[in-house]
Amino acid sequence: MKKEDFNKIQPEIQEYIQYMIDLKIINSENKEKILDKLSHTKIERVHNETFGGKTLRQGKDIIVQICENQIKLESEKSKQDYNEALYENIFHELTHASSILDDEIEEKITTIFSKLNTNNNDFPYINYQGYTIINEFIAQSIAQKMVTEKYKEKYNGENLYKKKHSTFTYNENRFAPNGSSFSYEYDSSLNYYGEIEEFALKFIESVYGKRDIERLYNDHFNGDFIEKTANEFSKRKNGLDNLYQLFGNMSNIITYDYYQQGYYPGHYPSLTVDKFKKSVTEFNKIIDFEIERQQSI
Repeated sequence: MKKEDFNKIQPEIQEYIQYMIDLKIINSENKEKILDKLSHTKIERVHNETFGGKTLRQGKDIIVQICENQIKLESEKSKQDYNEALYENIFHELTHASSILDDEIEEKITTIFSKLNTNNNDFPYINYQGYTIINEFIAQSIAQKMVTEKYKEKYNGENLYKKKHSTFTYNENRFAPNGSSFSYEYDSSLNYYGEIEEFALKFIESVYGKRDIERLYNDHFNGDFIEKTANEFSKRKNGLDNLYQLFGNMSNIITYDYYQQGYYPGHYPSLTVDKFKKSVTEFNKIIDFEIERQQSI
């Protein structure tokens, strides 16, 4: 990117690019892809929305919507510094903006599984939704790293948030919270999406043999994490079939998670507690088996 082109983009995006360089996420292989996406990105302030941030794509243009009044409400409720909360949302959405596109993910995953004899009834959103767990983990973990970098005199190398023990509860009808539900406990230092962090980390471990987050960042922004994952699993007996099951269960898990958070309006009777529990259980069973296989190589 030429200096004159860099100066045309918004200050927050310039700052984001600098932190991508400082954190060594931008490299010679992905630099052009990331900067091209960010050169077509614009941050818009919106009001009276129920979200802190949202990324929209309009052709080649990418719109990052930031709702400051919602962020202010959430930061006051959690007693978080407002400016830190604001930039956490901005950096999270800019990571989505600079990442591989949903239609690219869909094409890659569809191609990988096209030759398998599969029944898609259990996994209606498998085409790209399963990868969303990885996407959200990457966006949130990078956002928090950048906020600590921005306010490094305050944090001095410490994490933005302390790891805490929590419980995620899925209610079949979130408008009737005393109805049928399923819960699981987890530990996380993520401010958002902590409930899906362990699913992401286990998946990473099944690919690399360890929870190598820096390597994940590199492969994700280079655009070849999905291919490398498929190549790794294809070396194992029934590996691609298991990978299909993992992506399918992850697609169910994140869909249920989004519903619980209110991203899907209304009530969906098809999103049953039994299906959610089955997806969590099956994911853990398969992923633990694949981690053991990977680490024994």
